[in-house]
Amino acid sequence: MRCRRLQRDSVPKSDIDRSIPKQLLDAKKNKVIGEMPLKNLTYINVIEQNREWGAEVFVNRGLQRQGIKTVNIDYRNNRFKLANKVRQLADCDALLLQRGEGFPIHVLSAFQRPKFFWASELVSRRRDQDRLIRSGLFEHVFFRTQKCIDTVVSKNWIQSERCSILLSGFDQSLFFPKPEIERDIDALFVGNLTERRRSILQDLKRMGLCVVVTKAYGSAMNSLFQRAKVVLNIHAEHFADTETRVFEVLGSGALLLSERLSEENPFIPERHFLEASTTERMGELALEMITDPDAAQVIRDEGYHEALHRHTYDARAREIADTISKYLLTYPERSHPHIKDSLRFKVRRKVEDWLDFSARSLLDRL
Repeated sequence: MRCRRLQRDSVPKSDIDRSIPKQLLDAKKNKVIGEMPLKNLTYINVIEQNREWGAEVFVNRGLQRQGIKTVNIDYRNNRFKLANKVRQLADCDALLLQRGEGFPIHVLSAFQRPKFFWASELVSRRRDQDRLIRSGLFEHVFFRTQKCIDTVVSKNWIQSERCSILLSGFDQSLFFPKPEIERDIDALFVGNLTERRRSILQDLKRMGLCVVVTKAYGSAMNSLFQRAKVVLNIHAEHFADTETRVFEVLGSGALLLSERLSEENPFIPERHFLEASTTERMGELALEMITDPDAAQVIRDEGYHEALHRHTYDARAREIADTISKYLLTYPERSHPHIKDSLRFKVRRKVEDWLDFSARSLLDRL
C-alpha cells in the first residue's frame, strides 16, 4: 500500500459540582434562580500569542457569552510591563491566571481580589508551575488530572478542597463535521513528533498501515480530520493523558483511535472512540475500521454527539465561572483598593518605566 505525501500545513466532569451552592448548580442546569456574583474578570493568559487557536481564546468567548466582562493581559507579550498593566486595571471581581510561567509573585500579591489559577499543563511535565501552586495566593487551582492534584496535595502545597479537574475541550465553530468531504486518508496523525511517537508510528507503518503525519491548526486541522478514516492519538511521553486533541477529533466528527487515556477521560471506549492497550492492537483496530466504514460511522456519530453536548469550551467556561462564583458568595465586602502598592511593586513599576523609556530612546537613535 502506497502512502501519499501530504504537504505540511502552515497553519470526568469536574468534582467541583458537589461543593457548588444550590443556586449555582441550578444555573448550570439552565434553571437560573439568581444572578451569579461574577460579572467582571481579569484574565491573564497568552491570548495574543495564541490568538487563533489557544484554549484561552475560546474560554474567553465562552465567558463573554455568559455575560461576564473580561479584561485580558498576555503576560508573555507584556512581560516587561506587567506591573504597570496590573496597576492600570479597573476594579473587578476576580483574577484568573492561566499557565503563568515566570509570572512575578509580587505582582500577583499586589492584586487584592480573589485569585484563581488554571494549571493547564501536567505538573510532571511543567515544573515552572510549582512556584505558583505553592505560593498560597490562589483561592482555587484547576488541574489537568487527578494525578496532578494528588502530587501537589502530597507535598502540602495546597489543600485538596481547593483543587478541581478542568478538562480540555474544543471550539464548535472550528471543529465540526463536513460530510461532503471524502475520507481519502486511511490513518492520520497530527502533532509534534517526539521520539516515542516516531517509534510507534514506524511500528504501525511496518504493520501495513498507511499513516499520514503532519502538523495543522484550527480550520486546517478540522479539514484534515474530515479526510481521515481513522485519527490516531499517541501520547508524547509515557505519561497517560487526555489530550486536547481527543476533544478536537471527536468534535470534528472523526473516528478517534487512541492509546489508553488517563483516568479523567470522560468518553467511553468502543462507544465514543476506540482505545488500544498496545501498538499491535492499535494497528489491528485501525485496519478493521478502514475496511468497515459502517461500524466506524456509528462510533463517529456517538463520539461527536457526546463531545458537542458536554465538552465544548463553552462548557469549560461555565465550570470556571461557577467555581469562581462559589467563592465570591462567601468573599467579604470589598472595602479596600483592588491594588496594594507595596514597595516591591512600586520598584518594579519604576524599573518597567525605565526599560520602556530606554527602549524608546534607543529606537529614536536608529
